[in-house]
Amino acid sequence: MKTILAILVLAGAAWAQGVNVNESIQLQGNLDLNHNNAATVSIANAGTTGTTLNTLAKLTGAPSTAVITTTSDTTGAVGIVTGRAGTSGSATIARFGITPCVFDGATTANDYVQISSTTAGDCHDAGSSLPSSGQVVGAVLSTNGSGGTYNLMLWPEGVVNTRRTCFIENDTQSATALTAAQMSGKCTIPAAATIVEVDVSGGTQVLTGSATAPTYTGTSSIQIGKHGASNSTGLLSGVLATVSGVACALTSTSGTCLFNNAMTSSSTVTISTTALAAGDQIYVSAATADAAQTWYHVAVIYTIN
Repeated sequence: MKTILAILVLAGAAWAQGVNVNESIQLQGNLDLNHNNAATVSIANAGTTGTTLNTLAKLTGAPSTAVITTTSDTTGAVGIVTGRAGTSGSATIARFGITPCVFDGATTANDYVQISSTTAGDCHDAGSSLPSSGQVVGAVLSTNGSGGTYNLMLWPEGVVNTRRTCFIENDTQSATALTAAQMSGKCTIPAAATIVEVDVSGGTQVLTGSATAPTYTGTSSIQIGKHGASNSTGLLSGVLATVSGVACALTSTSGTCLFNNAMTSSSTVTISTTALAAGDQIYVSAATADAAQTWYHVAVIYTIN
């Protein structure tokens, strides 16, 4: 994208001291943020708490003001304060580029950076593997044995895709209908999570050498439970039955599901228990077979907290 707002040009090119540009500039080449510079914006400081130099900030209130991130924040950081921190005036906040941040502990070059859960506003070295949840704000540029203020490569909001799906599949691989006893299955949840949708589908299909689509049909029903930090045999308000081979449930009735081309959720059955802990196992706790479906699919969609 060759057209970049002038404010980003000014913030990135700190060497052009004292130059004010009040309209857009069209670039015909690269914008080089050299000498450890970053593109910045100015946002009014929140009158209470406010911001701190070289720490992460988020937006709060209406109209929006800048305030230091808290230890419970996992997303929402808009950048790092590089100047004019406090509870009055406007903070200068780096949005992308290279800028220093206070880290809550040791760092390793090239590791991912996230919001600290131990010290408000601090950056945290989240390791070399892409985190499974939360906002990634950038990458560490140096290795250091303890906490301190170190440069990172800051990039615009990078929230990790936190949506996951637990699949439970059953298929007789023949024309023989499933029995209730065969509609069992389990899956394990890797981190604290919240269930947002439950989809069920079933029908008939016998695979051959020729490509054919499955037939969605039948009225079998299931209930799901969880085993782990807290146990429950009924995460749904009632058994969820397929209608013409498909059905879905949300936390409220008659909503719009992801499943089956945005089908409408059940008008009677909802997800009554949504909380999952790391290591919980979801399982089919009850099933009623319709003596017709030869395959049955359960998908529990959840988001990592």
